[in-house]
Amino acid sequence: MVGKGSQYALVCTDSDGKYFDGQTTYMLTLPMPVPAKDFWSVVVYDPQTRSQLQTSFPFPSINSLRNKDLVYDADGSVSLFFAPKAPSGKETNWIQTV
Repeated sequence: MVGKGSQYALVCTDSDGKYFDGQTTYMLTLPMPVPAKDFWSVVVYDPQTRSQLQTSFPFPSINSLRNKDLVYDADGSVSLFFAPKAPSGKETNWIQTV
């Protein structure tokens, strides 16, 4: 039903068609406004266990409801970073991968 429920997308490869590698840094930019009534969320899963990735953080995710300190880009979009270590100055928009 349009306008009801949740929508889920799955991405396993980068812009070059290569499978994601937890040792690599990736950036995902979400244009605003994200078409979500209540909130949006990005979660990283482990392909071997099909469970949320286990790192030193309690949640391998970022969402617009919980993460109130996200830094937005000048055009209103938000860039999220996925890497073993946070890129300098991007800590609030980062999800640890390994």
